[in-house]
Amino acid sequence: MRMGTMYRLTAVVVAVMLVALMAVTIAGCRDEQPAEVDYEDPIEMPEDVEPEANANDAENADDAAEHENEDAEAAEEDAVTIINIETERGTMVAELYDEKMPITAGSFLLLVDDGFYDDLTFHRVVPDFVIQGGDPAGDGTGGPGFAIPMEKPGEVAHERGVLSMARSAHIDSAGSQFFVCLSDNESVRALDHLGGGYAAFGKVIEGMEFADQVAVGDRIESITIQSESPHAAAARETAAEERIQ
Repeated sequence: MRMGTMYRLTAVVVAVMLVALMAVTIAGCRDEQPAEVDYEDPIEMPEDVEPEANANDAENADDAAEHENEDAEAAEEDAVTIINIETERGTMVAELYDEKMPITAGSFLLLVDDGFYDDLTFHRVVPDFVIQGGDPAGDGTGGPGFAIPMEKPGEVAHERGVLSMARSAHIDSAGSQFFVCLSDNESVRALDHLGGGYAAFGKVIEGMEFADQVAVGDRIESITIQSESPHAAAARETAAEERIQ
């Protein structure tokens, strides 16, 4: 074999081997490429697992609602029945004892609900003793057309500022006439037992200076309810059942 021919064969063999080597290398590189990642697919939370933050929020909301309910119940228990007695002299603010004296306080509330006292007068004024009003006749002889029984005389002691029901000599004759005590003297304290006693059912807590100024004939412009205790409704029902016609 000639030398030239041998060189040509050797060159061909080398070329073939280089081509084969390059093919293997390219195939290997192709196999090592990373798999495609779809970045548009979100990672989903399993359906039966709630996010911790949401669970905490729900628990906090339940706690807040429970505290609100407790506060509301406490506020209701602490509530008292307060009325405004508006007169020409000024406004007296009084608390009614509708739990302790349900018949008397409840009857008074029913009359207030009806606007019974609006534009009536104080027909009796005794210095250092009482001012008395609530008579539609204006002279101490009138009433609402019914009476209520005497309720626990002496349960609430008579003293300055106390509201109490007036009555005749008959012990179960209180109707609409009421009085406000002006003093703590012996005459006022005697009302606890005098002639069988009188049913005190509340107390002026603001505006007693106006009670001290009341004169005979002064007008009760209105009596309104500022707030009610949880016992007010039951007191009304009791008073309505106990009325004496």
